[in-house]
Amino acid sequence: MKTKALFLFLSLCFCASASAQKAATPPPTSTTSTIETVRREGIEFVVTTNRKFNYIPLYAGNGYESILLLEEVRTEMSRDVEGMNSAMKVEAWIGKGRKPDKKAWTIKADADVAEAGDPFYKVTKYGCCASMNTHVWYNLLSGQRVFTGTNNLVKISVPNTGGDSLDRYVTFHSNMGSIEAPEMKRLKDVMGVLQYGTNKRATYRIVLRASDSETFDLGQPEVGVAHQQETKFAEDDQEQEVALWAYDGKKSASSLSDFTVILKWEDKIQITIPFKNDAPVLSEAKVPAKIKLELPSKP
Repeated sequence: MKTKALFLFLSLCFCASASAQKAATPPPTSTTSTIETVRREGIEFVVTTNRKFNYIPLYAGNGYESILLLEEVRTEMSRDVEGMNSAMKVEAWIGKGRKPDKKAWTIKADADVAEAGDPFYKVTKYGCCASMNTHVWYNLLSGQRVFTGTNNLVKISVPNTGGDSLDRYVTFHSNMGSIEAPEMKRLKDVMGVLQYGTNKRATYRIVLRASDSETFDLGQPEVGVAHQQETKFAEDDQEQEVALWAYDGKKSASSLSDFTVILKWEDKIQITIPFKNDAPVLSEAKVPAKIKLELPSKP
């Protein structure tokens, strides 16, 4: 019995040591890119695999941390086929100071380009034909998928509260996107999904449903946030921010009140949704008769 117990103890120690070594595996220090030509069904494709490192200093609340990304984009294209197919694989290591040595996450996505910045890692799938470019935002520290949208984010903040615990974001995912939202796979009349939440998760997903085909095909609206005398709409080239100065310095979720999210299409079609206590107030929303707002259970 003593021999068996000793063997079991040594085995457990070996496994623990192996796991620790695996968890502490440092990132590679070099990488390569490739190009090749393949032929499928009589069509010649050029396949490029581009890899690069991306080093990012990041403030995580308890001191500066650094993140190292190894980004890989594999793209297939042909002169005989419209569009191109791209897939991304991104690996992240995180650490204190200048040595990110702890493997944090791996993302695999159908995407063409990516952009990293505090607090998100954003990938974009280009649209083709009638579809629109669609973005996916992941939390940069955890790799957790947070939002998908066909427009850029609008940030909502409470001034002088320290940290990012009261930062919120809004985006809209149109049914014309190059990526489908989960709700669009279940329901046939979804115009899009408005998302609101933190840099860690979308706390609300408001589904817009159309009662006729003309309304269903309205396309991508402008997305904005209004507070007091300030209104800002999402822009492709940079993130917009609306500061809730009426609650300056108040460190409570109740400070996330008295602002309105606006969805505006051409032909003067508009939806306004007021927010109070960090939540949408759908009972006070102004919505055209042919559009219905639904708020499923929280994600």
